[in-house]
Amino acid sequence: MEEPLPRFQFDRLAELNKIVEMPIAGGENNTGLHEFLWMCQEDVYDVLQPESMVLDGVTALRKIGELAELYGKQIVPHHGAGDLGVIAHLHLVASWKHAPFLELLHDPPIGDYRHAFSIMKEYPVVENGLISVPQGPGLGVEINSDFIDR
Repeated sequence: MEEPLPRFQFDRLAELNKIVEMPIAGGENNTGLHEFLWMCQEDVYDVLQPESMVLDGVTALRKIGELAELYGKQIVPHHGAGDLGVIAHLHLVASWKHAPFLELLHDPPIGDYRHAFSIMKEYPVVENGLISVPQGPGLGVEINSDFIDR
């Protein structure tokens, strides 16, 4: 169950997490590393869902990933706001054994992950629910020069 209560109701979320068997996930709108430490210490969520675009970037997300591992939590970062955020999340998720999924928005015709990657020359393709990690320098993708010209 994702985000069943408002994000700062840690006590109520921890209480709910104790009484239901279903894993509870959240954290996509939380902005501070200290909040995720509290979530782990108080067993607020089973699955942490930090968002690099809401935090102070990928470095904070990486730290939360290590925190989640330390406390035996899973981590499935929120969708990354598309484009390079998703690619950064993809690299992190591929490096964590406690990250079972990559959240990628795909709800055609309204939302299609390929539109999120439109700034890239070539983008990863999702096939049978799997996505390859780009292997080039940096994040592994090149920005489409047409996009830069605009």
